[in-house]
Amino acid sequence: MSTSGIAEFTFKGKVYQTWYKVFGNLKTSSKRPLVALHGGPGMSHHYMLSHEVLYEKAGIPIVVYDEIGNGESSHALDEPKEFWNSEVFMDQLESLLQHLGISSDFDLLGHSWGGSERDNRDPEREIICLEREEILYVREGIIS
Repeated sequence: MSTSGIAEFTFKGKVYQTWYKVFGNLKTSSKRPLVALHGGPGMSHHYMLSHEVLYEKAGIPIVVYDEIGNGESSHALDEPKEFWNSEVFMDQLESLLQHLGISSDFDLLGHSWGGSERDNRDPEREIICLEREEILYVREGIIS
């Protein structure tokens, strides 16, 4: 089961859109959702879709999204280079978490930029970093 949608967020007085996809049901699941943050800047959510296996095998709801400037989210082509800093990406993430109703209870899985930028959100929160091989092992049932 998956759903996708658009969540609006406001940054410095302008409204932007965040495209997201959720595997599982955030409202009915008893398991803490995992928010998967893609690398970049310049990459999209597409290569993070393989994390769906964590929902399929373990029932963990998974959230993927496109950061502003990428994929299906607002591209903001007219913004100056000063616009593109960690503040806009953090505000986007916070807005999405609030929109989904999970801002106080979730785990993060960050790849590259997604991991390094997001540990600014909550230095006490553990960020999960998985290698591609580990995901493949989970998919094949070699590790659980």
